[in-house]
Amino acid sequence: MSRFLNLAGWLNGQPGDEITLTFAEIEGITGYPLASSAKKYYAYWSGRRPHVEKLKRVCWQASPQISRGRVVFRRRSKPIVPAATVDLEPPEGVGT
Repeated sequence: MSRFLNLAGWLNGQPGDEITLTFAEIEGITGYPLASSAKKYYAYWSGRRPHVEKLKRVCWQASPQISRGRVVFRRRSKPIVPAATVDLEPPEGVGT
């Protein structure tokens, strides 16, 4: 799920502690379509799923608003799970 590392890197490059992205914007940042379950189920954005853990490691928590077709990402002051070495460079052309 390196696509979520792309998302985490992009989020880390943005000012502010709360960023709202539509599903389409997330797909544009990651370069991949979201799983259909990401657009239907809150559970996709929580728990111990690998993509959720990657976001938590770099201090972001996702709060989906499924009916509105978007996700609110909130920056945390410290990692929610133990830190790991991850490459947080945004994909080429993103955030420029």
